[in-house]
Amino acid sequence: MTVLKTSLPFFHSGILCFCLAASVLVTACEDSKKSDDRPSALKHQSSAPADGDRSHDTASDSPKDFASLTKSLSALQARGAQSGEAVEILTQTLEISPGKTAEWVAMLPPGSNKDACIEIVFKAWSQEAPQEAAQFAKHHLKGVDYRLALASVAEGAASSAPEAAIQLLAGEKEPLLRSALIDSIISGAIDDHADFLTEWVAAMPPGNDRAKALASLVEEWSARQPAECEKWFSRTLAPGEKTEYAVSLITNWASIHPREARAWVEAQTDPGLRNSASIALVESWAFVDPASASQWAAALQDPVLKKSALETISAAWIVNDTAGAVEWAAKLPDTSLQQSTLQAAFERLAEESPSALEFWIQQNPNHPALLFAQTALAEQ
Repeated sequence: MTVLKTSLPFFHSGILCFCLAASVLVTACEDSKKSDDRPSALKHQSSAPADGDRSHDTASDSPKDFASLTKSLSALQARGAQSGEAVEILTQTLEISPGKTAEWVAMLPPGSNKDACIEIVFKAWSQEAPQEAAQFAKHHLKGVDYRLALASVAEGAASSAPEAAIQLLAGEKEPLLRSALIDSIISGAIDDHADFLTEWVAAMPPGNDRAKALASLVEEWSARQPAECEKWFSRTLAPGEKTEYAVSLITNWASIHPREARAWVEAQTDPGLRNSASIALVESWAFVDPASASQWAAALQDPVLKKSALETISAAWIVNDTAGAVEWAAKLPDTSLQQSTLQAAFERLAEESPSALEFWIQQNPNHPALLFAQTALAEQ
């Protein structure tokens, strides 16, 4: 989930540290066990202190009652304390009362890193009481705050009880919010509840929800377990769906195990599926092993697919190894392919970094490919 990075009201510096610490906090929340009457996500949890002077450690010194803790949070702004202290205090308020903490967060002004706080609080709260957290969001938040809170509830609940997370969809009709909730449910449940997700998606009727769920499931699952995702993909999806979502599968698979991904692509008999998967394969493969990817692409028999694959490789290769990509493309035996591949490479470099392209031109004033580089720079 994307979290906008703004600035907390209880400190002026260390914003990036807070966002990083918040990410650690959320991860720790998802791995905790249930105990007592506190949210299980917050039991025995603490945030690592930020670097810097901790001689005034408010989180450690203040009494553990809600009013004193929130007062300490406000005091941090006045003395410019490190952001880690704010995360520690927020953790303690969550342990005392998620509801009261949510009320406090809801009162934060816009632009105060309110979104990061919302994500932490509602993701943690939902692991213990998802419906309560969702109801609070509906009655106390609106606009982007409401959307972020409800998506955080869905993701947090899905990590432990995906059935409860799915119930949140029933009351939401707006398509964009439903899509965000589906993304959050799959993101939260994919690590421990992949089988549940596949059954849920399989039972969906055709439509926007199914399309969104399929796209999200393939994207998330193939990035973690591409071989397992492929088994479900090949066994379950209709031909049209396979063609539509094969790019996500192969893109992630090729970045992890390119040879396995290549073998799957070569085994496909549907021309449309094979062609789209081939381009996804070489684009991702080129970032891992461009030399091997280029050898495979050069051996393709379909001239249109071969041209597209070589251009895709050069465009991916040049970003990480400009000299290597240019020298490879310049040595292609087919003059037409050589020119189109160099053109694609330099156009990509011009988009990514005009200064990098200028530097290459300065360093290679007599290179045979100079004209292609100058043309790409001029068109930028």
